[in-house]
Amino acid sequence: MNDAEYALEQLLSWPDLQPAPPSCGIGQALVAGSSEIVHIYSSQSADVNLTASVIRRLGEELEHSPGVRLQDGSPWGTVRLGSASDARLLLTLTSLALHAHGQRGGDPAPAAPCSAASGRTPPAE
Repeated sequence: MNDAEYALEQLLSWPDLQPAPPSCGIGQALVAGSSEIVHIYSSQSADVNLTASVIRRLGEELEHSPGVRLQDGSPWGTVRLGSASDARLLLTLTSLALHAHGQRGGDPAPAAPCSAASGRTPPAE
């Protein structure tokens, strides 16, 4: 089992997440309510919809993490999956994202596109 499969197996056991077709058409998406939270693209990368508030709060730390890539103006962060610790980081960031989306209370803010949908190609297989 690779790190992406491990992370997906763990995330599918979380009661707040449900599998869904990804809006970008690539990989596997997990949603909470109507919000896309995670897109796992391949065995090597996943996007997490962190929200602008999480990125404001933790952006500096995330930018110093070699396993995370943030893009200006996007609430999505890309996690490179190359080790068990990267998979655990994805789980942690997903937990933060779920909490942040819950804090919004179903805010009708438009969903921002993930890396693939916005033309930022996730790392290749």
